[in-house]
Amino acid sequence: MQKAVKIVQLNSYPVMFASEPELIVRDKELTELPTGDIDSLHYHNLCEVGICRCGTGLWVVGDNVTAIKPGDTMIIPPGVHHYSRSVSRICRCEFIYFDGENLLSGCGISLGRRLGQVAESVIRDRELSGFLRSMIEAREIVESALWYSLFLTKLPRLSEETSAAPEERTDRLSPAIRRIVLSYAEPLTVEQLAGECGFCPSWFQKQFRHEYGTTPIAMLNDFRVRVAAQLLRGGLSVTEACVQSGFNSPSDLYRHFMKKYGISPSEYRRTTE
Repeated sequence: MQKAVKIVQLNSYPVMFASEPELIVRDKELTELPTGDIDSLHYHNLCEVGICRCGTGLWVVGDNVTAIKPGDTMIIPPGVHHYSRSVSRICRCEFIYFDGENLLSGCGISLGRRLGQVAESVIRDRELSGFLRSMIEAREIVESALWYSLFLTKLPRLSEETSAAPEERTDRLSPAIRRIVLSYAEPLTVEQLAGECGFCPSWFQKQFRHEYGTTPIAMLNDFRVRVAAQLLRGGLSVTEACVQSGFNSPSDLYRHFMKKYGISPSEYRRTTE
């Protein structure tokens, strides 16, 4: 016997969580991704599926960053920290939020759980992206569940090495990681990052290297380079990518970019056009 379900309409950011029998929550209008300072890192108990309708943006999930453009589809499992922002010009996306745990069973569909195996939040595979796009376009719960079930059946299985649980680390340094992810474009210092955790700089750097195998500033610059690469993929110039990713100068960006990717930012931009 199928459960009684309904679609809940939201005006904007999902400040409410779905609960039985509200299995799907949908925004009434397109969501305009924020610009400028980012303070919206969050997670929720719903799975989030979105499609970029216009503009370009950055999608940051954990410490992974990906450029999005019109037509790109995104999926975030429950409990994963993430945020998104517009780049260059306003980016608008359409989102739905759903109870993946109960969606299929609520519609009488039986399928093993595989959502936790999603390796990338932005789905580049054309077939998988098509399934998510069809789910967003669907206006009835049963139709949405059917498209979602097809997506799960096509989802590649990850190797044991890839799907293994990450090494546990203490939460003492998480405020610094959060500051790096959210404020990478600011001129952050070791003292500021240490202050986020309430530690003295020397102890903070020692503990950071012990737990992450690198220095705080090296991690910051690595994240900035990855942001710059995605901005270049999104069509920004080298100068624009330099400013928005937080580097002091194009030469500073060039040095870190060459170290990570082995090619210059301008060469990278040409290869992704």
